[in-house]
Amino acid sequence: MAQQLNTLDRWGGKNFRFAIGSSPEQFLEEGKRYFEKITDGRGSEYAQSGPVDDPDFYQAQTYEELKGQIDTFIDMPLVREAIDSFDGILEQIEMGGAFDKSRLKATSNPQGIFDFSLASQGLTRPAEYYSKELADEQPNLFYSQYTLDDGTILSGLVPPNLVQQKKGVNGIVFYYSHPKGGKPYEYLLTQRQVGVTEALLHNPDLQTKMFGEMQILVDYNPLVVFRSTNKKCYLLYDKKGGKANYVELYVIQGGYGGMSTEGMLLKVMPVLLAADVLQKAGIKTRIYAVRAYTADENFVFMTYPIKNYNENLDWNKVALNVADPRIFRFQMWRAITGWLDKGHGDIGSGNEGHGSTMIESRYLDETFERYKNWAKEQRGAGQSNQKEVNRLLMIVSSIESPFELEEDWANDRPKALKTIEEEFYRIMDRIDIQLSPMSKSANRMAQRMLGKGKTMANVKSYISKLIAKSFAIPTTGQYKTDPITTQNVLEKQNALFEAYFEWANRN
Repeated sequence: MAQQLNTLDRWGGKNFRFAIGSSPEQFLEEGKRYFEKITDGRGSEYAQSGPVDDPDFYQAQTYEELKGQIDTFIDMPLVREAIDSFDGILEQIEMGGAFDKSRLKATSNPQGIFDFSLASQGLTRPAEYYSKELADEQPNLFYSQYTLDDGTILSGLVPPNLVQQKKGVNGIVFYYSHPKGGKPYEYLLTQRQVGVTEALLHNPDLQTKMFGEMQILVDYNPLVVFRSTNKKCYLLYDKKGGKANYVELYVIQGGYGGMSTEGMLLKVMPVLLAADVLQKAGIKTRIYAVRAYTADENFVFMTYPIKNYNENLDWNKVALNVADPRIFRFQMWRAITGWLDKGHGDIGSGNEGHGSTMIESRYLDETFERYKNWAKEQRGAGQSNQKEVNRLLMIVSSIESPFELEEDWANDRPKALKTIEEEFYRIMDRIDIQLSPMSKSANRMAQRMLGKGKTMANVKSYISKLIAKSFAIPTTGQYKTDPITTQNVLEKQNALFEAYFEWANRN
């Protein structure tokens, strides 16, 4: 039975303003160049919604810091906590169809699944370097590199690239050269296994011993780090021939004005989980950061990649570009002001680089589908060299109640994890119905949902709505879908619905 397309024409009368960058650096730099041109040196008057010294808004104390190069996420302990919270969750997620992991091969490619039994064949002890004298005299010297989740500084540690060595009476001597009392001075260093200093800070009574030139702990401690010389310690899906599948995932930067850095980071977690599964299933994945907001009659949606195909997930890069307020609330706004002026003229309402962030799907879905049409036009006109991906495998992700997610993370962690997992499955189900036979996808969804207490009626309603939303397109207004694409989408939708109805009638 033929189905009508679900049309997205509610916001067709708005002004849609799009741009796409080739990298974070290119997008920010080019936007900044246009911004400085149009503001004629009056940059402090534009692209600011709060005082520069407001730590709760920009997380920066000076204007110069905001304008400078920012290459490290403002709260890496938060990133580590988020990663640790999802450790093991992927092992519990059952994915089938296009994500079958039955064929795995040992590889050195870190995109694969880490396998301890392989890694243990060549374990090593990475080194850190400690000076009690330096800890006592200059406890904050390297605070930016050595700060714990609770803000405690691991005083006395020296970055390995600054460590020198020489022959001593009893073997190798490690030292760090740094002025003391106006004169050159050599702080003697103890070589320790990475993690020993933190472990001793928590419990000074731990027993240590020397392992060659290195101080190690006598007993096992989870803070101590091991690495492996065995390069092939990952398991990766062994794809046998066939055409490679490409997926593009889009995540919304930042959030509402009162949202914390933690909330901004948490809402991107479903995409990172999805990217992890897709990589291991041999599906090439690119992730875009998206600055998406509404301001009066303007709908702004500008993107750049933060993970390209065949690249590993760089947590610092992702967090920096989606959740760091210094980037999102300052550098990004300035850049977008420049991009908007470049493409649309003078600075005016909705053209200052900031507005109400798009979180809700009613805004996002229609804007994103029009963005797809615009991006296709850009490629056709030779204005973009980005690889064209099946529009049905271009998916935008957002959690519509980020404040609630943020609160649950602090007070009800299982509920927060459930919210993130549900969005993860929505992403993966959208991909699965495009890459797998409908019957297999539906069986997998049914098995999962029935196992969580849902009824078969719930399952069928979910799948039906999933298909309808997957094929929704705008048919009127700016950047509407062209007739040929519309017909193609309709045919694919009808074929998928026909397969779904066959499955539903059997179940």
